[in-house]
Amino acid sequence: MDVLYLKMPAAVADADVQITGRDIKEKPRIDALPAEERPGEAKTQPASRPAVKWAYYKIVLQSPAIGTYQLQVHLRRPFQAGAVGRATTVTVEPILAAGKLSDQSGHIAIAKADTLAVGKPRSTNLVAADAGSAADLPYAPHRRAAFLAFKYPAPPFELSLPVVTQAEAAVFTTIVSGAVIEQVLARDGTLNAHVVFLLATSRGDRLPVKLPKGAKLFAVLLNGTEAAVEAGTSADERIVRLPPSAGQVAKFVLEVSYGVDDASAGKLTAPGLPEEIPVQQTLWRLWVPEEDYVLAFDRDFSRLRPYQANSLLTVQGQRQPSQVAFKLPPQGQQLNFVRQGAPQTLSVTLVDREWFTIVVWLLILAAGVAMLWLGGFHRCLVILAAAVVCFIVRLFAPLLVRQLFFSGIWAVWIVLLLWLAHWLFVLRRRRRAAATPAPPARPEAPQAPPPEEPPVELTPDNEPPPAGEGKES
Repeated sequence: MDVLYLKMPAAVADADVQITGRDIKEKPRIDALPAEERPGEAKTQPASRPAVKWAYYKIVLQSPAIGTYQLQVHLRRPFQAGAVGRATTVTVEPILAAGKLSDQSGHIAIAKADTLAVGKPRSTNLVAADAGSAADLPYAPHRRAAFLAFKYPAPPFELSLPVVTQAEAAVFTTIVSGAVIEQVLARDGTLNAHVVFLLATSRGDRLPVKLPKGAKLFAVLLNGTEAAVEAGTSADERIVRLPPSAGQVAKFVLEVSYGVDDASAGKLTAPGLPEEIPVQQTLWRLWVPEEDYVLAFDRDFSRLRPYQANSLLTVQGQRQPSQVAFKLPPQGQQLNFVRQGAPQTLSVTLVDREWFTIVVWLLILAAGVAMLWLGGFHRCLVILAAAVVCFIVRLFAPLLVRQLFFSGIWAVWIVLLLWLAHWLFVLRRRRRAAATPAPPARPEAPQAPPPEEPPVELTPDNEPPPAGEGKES
């Protein structure tokens, strides 16, 4: 065969179409097929869309083609992309063989730019194919670029793609796989800190490091040796020079040691890197005075046991150019935290152990004494209500409830002994006294009448003298 025919929608043919192939003599565009090439053309008209105005090309070869012949059609047709996040429908127009070769099957490969996302395709008379399969896409260059593929057993077919423009993704040249922070906080507010950043960068550059406000820089090490440091644009900024990497990804261990004179456990800060440098994980070890209780900490962090923190540090330090370890001497009680992302700030609530214990004892003893005037049932209700409140508070501040329990356990025992003594020596006596019956009253003995005086018998001897008379002397 030395004559081939192609057809495509006229709107597509009006674009810059390039037809290439072996031994092409001429390729004129014609308005219609010759009469002898028209049978079968009715099958290539899609039924679900209005009539398409076709444009035809006549491909004349210099000599008849024997065996397989490859013909390529190239065209570029722009489409209007929507705003970022909004879909625009792109219709895939068919380019088909025409005439006697119109009874055909074919493959469709879809490639896209990195900033475009394609939604669920809408198709007719198409079968989904594997974009990486040689059976579904025989043409190898298409397999290397395609992310979506289709097959059609026979024309016609329809295909439309919802295309969404995405914001261009940022390319990170420097990444921090881990940040290890170790701080020792004294009771007078003095803070000593040692911070390690595990860097992976493909570009040797000047790296800005922002220290906490008022920090005094002690040392900056890069892979275990002293690094060149410059002053930054602000008083707390330092610039560390990274060695050139010649475009290859290089690993660095950056160590920063500093001190702060007036630090607070409620707001502990760490050195910061530029916002465009992502930090994958932060391990934070804090030493606080032994005389303080830890009541709460920032919920953005998760607390670790010491062996868990050591194990995590060992994992982070693998395949690094220098040793990664905790270097500050221990002082007080150890707290370990971990979080995903940059360190930012850590907030820990500390309280003096002596004052906390005194306040807890006073509250428990005062409540115990006040409940002496309540009955047993009402005391149980008060204790049950206190247990429910503690359970709810424990969900948000478990360390606070834990310290309340261990600090007040002896005060609770004292209150229980007080209640027991009150029941033994006060309530039982009152109940016994109330239950003991009063002794029966004894009847009073009848009083004997006074003895009667015997009658006085008047005789001349004892007869009283007459009035006005007296005895003779």
